[in-house]
Amino acid sequence: MQAAEVSVTGSERTDAELVAAFRGGAESAFAELVRRHQIGVFRLLLGLLGSGDDAERACEKVFFDAARRIDELERPELFYGWLLGLAREAAKAADAAKKAAAKNEKPKPKPKAKDPRALVKQEVRDILGELTNDERLALILSDLENETYEAIGSTLGISSGEAERVVADARTKFVSALDQRSAAEANTQTTLRELPAGHVLGGRYRVEDCLGKGGMGAVYRAIDATTDRVVAVKTLLPESAQDPTLRRRFEREAEIIRRVQHPHFVEFVDAGQALGEPAYVVMEFLDGVALARALEETHAFEPRRALALTRQILDGLRHAHRLGVVHRDIKPDNVLLVAREETPEFVKILDLGIAKLVGPDDVNKTHLTQKGEVFGTPLYMSPEQVRGDEIDARADLYSLSVMLFEMLAARPPFVSNTSMGLFAMHLATPPPPLLDANPDLPGAAELQGLLDRGLAKDPAERYQSAEQFLESVELVLAGDLTRRTAGAPTGERVRVAPRTALPRAPRALPLPVGSAATGTPQRPMFAFLATRQSRIVAVTLVLALAALLAWTAFGFVGSVR
Repeated sequence: MQAAEVSVTGSERTDAELVAAFRGGAESAFAELVRRHQIGVFRLLLGLLGSGDDAERACEKVFFDAARRIDELERPELFYGWLLGLAREAAKAADAAKKAAAKNEKPKPKPKAKDPRALVKQEVRDILGELTNDERLALILSDLENETYEAIGSTLGISSGEAERVVADARTKFVSALDQRSAAEANTQTTLRELPAGHVLGGRYRVEDCLGKGGMGAVYRAIDATTDRVVAVKTLLPESAQDPTLRRRFEREAEIIRRVQHPHFVEFVDAGQALGEPAYVVMEFLDGVALARALEETHAFEPRRALALTRQILDGLRHAHRLGVVHRDIKPDNVLLVAREETPEFVKILDLGIAKLVGPDDVNKTHLTQKGEVFGTPLYMSPEQVRGDEIDARADLYSLSVMLFEMLAARPPFVSNTSMGLFAMHLATPPPPLLDANPDLPGAAELQGLLDRGLAKDPAERYQSAEQFLESVELVLAGDLTRRTAGAPTGERVRVAPRTALPRAPRALPLPVGSAATGTPQRPMFAFLATRQSRIVAVTLVLALAALLAWTAFGFVGSVR
């Protein structure tokens, strides 16, 4: 029904007259307004919501609200346009409620239609769903029902000129989205899963060999044809490119690598994608040894060596944190030691794949993860990461403190058979003293001071910034690290298992706590409940574990990387 029908011929009263009568107490006048306009309102809601049931419920609400708010109408002759405005408000509210409910549901992948006609329909529906409510309805009325701009404007409650603009914008967006999907489909069908040696990526990077491959992507050694420089190229596998979340994560990693330009982070070179090729990011090629490998080859690091590496990592993290980037997966596997003339062990921090932008300018860029999701490697995760809380730079400092303990003691502070066991220990178990793991460690008192603060369960009790942590490390390095701590354990030395005995699997760490393999003495069962404070901690731990199991059972905990 069009706006021109607000005043009808014959003996029927106009909308303005009916509104005046209703305001005067004539209930039948509003019933006539409902009869006159319910088809037009329902049609608008059906176009906006796309569901007859939703449109019917919203239509009832619109007329209920209209009767309740009739005194707000300043110009009764414009009743129909005002009514359409209420309908648009109701559609927006219904749409928002639907989206909010969908967020709490575990997303289910849509089965892809096999029939070509059904596939086209599915694509059209998906693209229409990406348009705004007004754009979607305007496009349907214009291109499918051939209505005039005046009629479209009447349905939407806008002028014909505005209706023409909405239709033009919607048509442009629809055609562009359709072209992009077609190109992506063609690209996926022709994209190679593995790039052969000699393949030139992006017309510039000649692949030499594959350095490694995972479930999401692959890394190649390549030659930059413009400079003859050896580079590392990380690509996204075709099947991963079909997952919007993985694709955005890959794009975000390239963005963060570009942003975090610092000597202690891998250098960004280029990024892009060409038709028939995977998306890629190009970085400097690094020839070095992972800190994880160095730990396997060395019983325990000399304190100055461990602190020198920690100082370099903190220098890089200080820069990243100032830019609003939290790494979230600091661990020995992501620290590479490369030889430089002035520094035999120069630190390079790798893998920003799950890094998070937390700066004020990045509010719209951080929605790939939500509160309640767990990301990181269990052996090095901070308590707040375990809980799925919002995290900041202090989470990286906790992970680095775990690494520092491991460098000094030749074992991490916490070991367990399972990820759940590690989560529990990060949440409530105090880390063991350094001297329990390495009785002959010189400078243990000063080093223990660093770790006591760095491994605090409460972020507020930790170092509050990489700068603050770095200052403490510098002070310890400037002191005497040769002194043995008075009162250190004497007698038979506690044997520390070589690091190769500790499995590197991020999810399962099959090493019994307190076993002969770790060299730590067994404690009497329940000895940790001897004090009131420890009993409180135990109760807190049980509650935290129960909550974590509930999140896992109902799908609210993200996959652990």
